[in-house]
Amino acid sequence: MPVDQTVALPSRRDPASLRGAGLLPPPTTPVVAPTKAHLTGPVVAHLDPGHLAAPDGRATIWSFGPTWIDSYHGTMETWKDGPGSCYLNLEFWGFPPATDAMVSVSLRVSAESEVRISATGNPVTMSVVGPLNTGSLAVVAHVPIVAGGYCLVSLEPVVDGHGFDWFGADLRTV
Repeated sequence: MPVDQTVALPSRRDPASLRGAGLLPPPTTPVVAPTKAHLTGPVVAHLDPGHLAAPDGRATIWSFGPTWIDSYHGTMETWKDGPGSCYLNLEFWGFPPATDAMVSVSLRVSAESEVRISATGNPVTMSVVGPLNTGSLAVVAHVPIVAGGYCLVSLEPVVDGHGFDWFGADLRTV
């Protein structure tokens, strides 16, 4: 379904009616889950603090909201700087519609903080919590997405005055 198409929702909103309107996949469509098998494909696009736009022009990053960013130490430190939501967005485009892909995001969450990760085509918001859960080490969050010619992965620091170090992201098609 094209991104700019308006869809009239059926009066009944049960799974069968939503499938009939093309709003849910058929019941036999497998759900892509992050497994090692899916992570062995070639990297289609790579972003890191030293390369904020992919050489082929199919990926970039941008931020939104009250954010403080520092890239002096080779990472991109992103801090929530005041009330309201802020995001570091990883944007990828130029893929065929309904492409299953995986974005592997490498980050380290600061003390007493939390980062929410949401993505296009993925109804689940992931949370990466600070050193109690990660041991103050960098972790890799594997985010399954469906790219309809475009996808966006948003990293949102939750706690004012705290944030995360972003090391890079790789997109692989599945």
